[in-house]
Amino acid sequence: MKRYAILTMAVALLLALAPAVCLATDATIRSDGTVVDSSNRTLGKIASDGRVVDASNRSLGQIRSDGTVVDASNRTLGKITSDGRVVDASNRSMGQIRSDGTVVDASNRTLGKASGVKMEWAAALFFFFFK
Repeated sequence: MKRYAILTMAVALLLALAPAVCLATDATIRSDGTVVDSSNRTLGKIASDGRVVDASNRSLGQIRSDGTVVDASNRTLGKITSDGRVVDASNRSMGQIRSDGTVVDASNRTLGKASGVKMEWAAALFFFFFK
């Protein structure tokens, strides 16, 4: 019983210290770079230079001008291609950003909207905000 209590406390401590990135199944990027879920809850923000932060302003990563997406440790996560396809670091398709700003997954399901913002910003949804 004592081991269980210690393990429970350890797990609770790890969860409390872990970054609290709120992931969504759908999201919208507003023109100012704010990312919100379907309940209008702020999930994070994308700065004009491509830096991505969560709702607590903790760095999640960056979208570089060439479409490459890196995490906060500068590891490449994937990229967005010039035609709007989003691929992971192994070049596997994750989805697409359509010309009207609709964000769809690899199965063509609509996941969100990113109209009126840079297409590269929409890639952040796949890497930092979707489950």
